Amino acid sequence: MPNQHLQLLTKTCSATPSQTLNPKLPATTCPRRYYGLLAQRFCYLKREYQEVFEDCFRRQYNLIHRLETNKLRNVAKFFGHLLATDAVSWGVLQNVVLTEDATTSSARIFIKILFQVRTSCSF
Repeated sequence: MPNQHLQLLTKTCSATPSQTLNPKLPATTCPRRYYGLLAQRFCYLKREYQEVFEDCFRRQYNLIHRLETNKLRNVAKFFGHLLATDAVSWGVLQNVVLTEDATTSSARIFIKILFQVRTSCSF
């Protein structure tokens, strides 16, 4: 499986991000570290990839209430890693409104885990 992702990375240099990435977010079911590093690498390759993952963050945050707890946790860890490594800009947090009325319990759990991962990353 890692070999397939390496091949995908080498093919993407000539293609556009929308042709190569389908951000269905494998992070909902897969280990954060592996896919986090892969996504980080994509974001460092081209600005267009960074924009794809930033858009993915916005869509995921808007639909976070639909995920079960373990998947929510994995998505938060995935994006926490991308924020910690500056693979995506902090501008993605513009969609996050922290008021009692504007957030669901799922959104609060997501934000909590996102910042826990962000602060626990050591480089």
